[in-house]
Amino acid sequence: MLKPTFHRHELAEQIDIERHHQFMKEALPHLISGTITAIALYFIYRDFSTLQSELIWLFSNIVLVLCTVVFYSLYYFQPHRLTVKQWGGVTFLVSALWGLCWALAPFLFLHTEQSSYIAVLLVITIALATSPAPAMVHYPSAYYIFITPPFAANAIHLLGIDIEGVFIFAMLISFMWITMLIYGWNLHGTMINSIKLRLENEQAWKEAE
Repeated sequence: MLKPTFHRHELAEQIDIERHHQFMKEALPHLISGTITAIALYFIYRDFSTLQSELIWLFSNIVLVLCTVVFYSLYYFQPHRLTVKQWGGVTFLVSALWGLCWALAPFLFLHTEQSSYIAVLLVITIALATSPAPAMVHYPSAYYIFITPPFAANAIHLLGIDIEGVFIFAMLISFMWITMLIYGWNLHGTMINSIKLRLENEQAWKEAE
């Protein structure tokens, strides 16, 4: 994991606590929308998949949803069970598992050479990477490990398909992945600066009193 950009700040511990609190508050709606998207993906591509692929997809998503629910439950009912650093580690792990789960999609469902279905999956992948960014960039390492496997899986799968315009699709995937990495890092800096400024103002106000 990347070392926090604020680790030398005098309020580093408070900043770490606050960013995790914001992450947990803002990530839940994206988890719900991601689950709905996974269900929609299943119905869109089920005509191009096997029963085994469908079961793998459904089982993977159900297990991860349950793990994430446990993660949230522990945080809200027993927040002191882990240190802030340990919560960050769990966040990274859960994000990695979700990224790997979505990396299965092209291999399980893209058993077709129809450009429209390939484009739809790419659009879903891009939306999946863009939508939760404001929440996940509180932990840039977690965000990167979440978006990289799906982009890489789509690129690898496309290399094995003989369709017209595959180079354009591959370039689009590479461009969007690099763009999201840069966007995520810049947004992370903005989020952390906002937290630092608020905590510094609160500290200054207390000292003034």
